[in-house]
Amino acid sequence: MRLDGRVLGVVLGAVFASLVGASPEAAEGDVAAGPVLVELFTSQGCSSCPPADRLLRQLAADPDLAARLVPLAFHVDYWNDLGWRDPFSKRRWTERQVAYDGSLGVGTLYTPQLVVAGREHVVGSHEGEVRRALEEALARPAVGRLEARLESGTGHARVTLERPLEAAAELWLAEIESGFATDVPRGENADRQLRNDYVVRHLERLAVLSAGQTELAATFAMKADAEGQAVVFLQQRGHGPVWLTAGPLRP
Repeated sequence: MRLDGRVLGVVLGAVFASLVGASPEAAEGDVAAGPVLVELFTSQGCSSCPPADRLLRQLAADPDLAARLVPLAFHVDYWNDLGWRDPFSKRRWTERQVAYDGSLGVGTLYTPQLVVAGREHVVGSHEGEVRRALEEALARPAVGRLEARLESGTGHARVTLERPLEAAAELWLAEIESGFATDVPRGENADRQLRNDYVVRHLERLAVLSAGQTELAATFAMKADAEGQAVVFLQQRGHGPVWLTAGPLRP
């Protein structure tokens, strides 16, 4: 694990509907939550990250979590000066982790870090803690519905909420790819072949919902060079809780 003080900073064809997340005030008896967004901050330059990458893949394939987990892997760039530049790393992904550092009160950057539903962070390779955080997130009732569909490269997303938003929120699109195998010749993972899945290649804000709003419709276009899957999620502004998620969706 690295502790770092250098702070730098949807279904092809038919509609896919998912229910997820909730505010603490959600009433008991509301509809059960659906997929939970989990964001792994990782790097090919970190010797502690491959076990977390592997755990993320195992959780996504776990039949007990089928359709209940939406994984994203953000490759940060602050390991790139230690002998190996992660080809999937972006400064923007580091900046997203920095923002969570502030909103969650983490105090420092580290990898592998897993952020669950925008509410809690745990060490991404600690399976017991990861599963506990997932169970708690899945136990929260949903606040509404997010539907997303993609036809001929043009996507449509619709958000319907059970109650007015208490704070402004943002609707995001993440495009991800899986199945990468990288031979790493240098750095902490020298002479290893690393497998990476759910790698975020593009992240775009689709729309903003104001406090008090209960529904929204948005249209978007997938990037022409993107392959793999897409995720749409609704998150409180300021890197707060992720309330609703749809995906990942495979072509």
